[in-house]
Amino acid sequence: MKILSLIALLILSNAVFAQQMAVTDTGETVFLFKDGTWAYESESDINMVIETNDMPFEKNDDATFKVKSKVNNTSVFINPKDWKFAKSTNNPDAEYEFTYQHGDLYAMSITEEIQIELEQLADLALLNLRAFAPNAKIVNQEFRTVNGERVLHMEFQGTGNGINFSYVGYYYSNEMGSTQLVVYTSTSLVPKYRSAIEGLLNGLTANNA
Repeated sequence: MKILSLIALLILSNAVFAQQMAVTDTGETVFLFKDGTWAYESESDINMVIETNDMPFEKNDDATFKVKSKVNNTSVFINPKDWKFAKSTNNPDAEYEFTYQHGDLYAMSITEEIQIELEQLADLALLNLRAFAPNAKIVNQEFRTVNGERVLHMEFQGTGNGINFSYVGYYYSNEMGSTQLVVYTSTSLVPKYRSAIEGLLNGLTANNA
């Protein structure tokens, strides 16, 4: 695997579901990380108002191959000419890994059986990302309707090992569980691959149809 993917995986593999919540004796909520550090819930950028994009998003017509989760009721439809997929071996928290066949673009789906509020789901991802990329920030966020389901669209930027990375993802949760579908690459390459990024993300479905 190329160094770009390896470094991004090193950061991102620790950026999901890697901490616990606790309440202090003064009633403030904090996140406890695996490395022993912690952060106040109020320190997160996610507390800002999130706008809703009223435009519906749907999977592309050429996204004909369904990658079905065995953990919850979500699937990702991909264009097999553009994307390869495999069960995740690099990140124990991920169910599947995706590799774009035309450049340095990667993705993973992280699936859980538990339901988590969308705002908190992305909040946890950002706080954990900052444990390894302290300058990580949200550069775009909005609620979207994707294939009939409400998802939170988030775009993060951060620096790891001297390389600037971007993470663009859909965050979805219902009574069947939670899913993070995250695409990542060098920040400088995002404009080049924007169409491919959106194409993969819009393949997220929750009905296993």
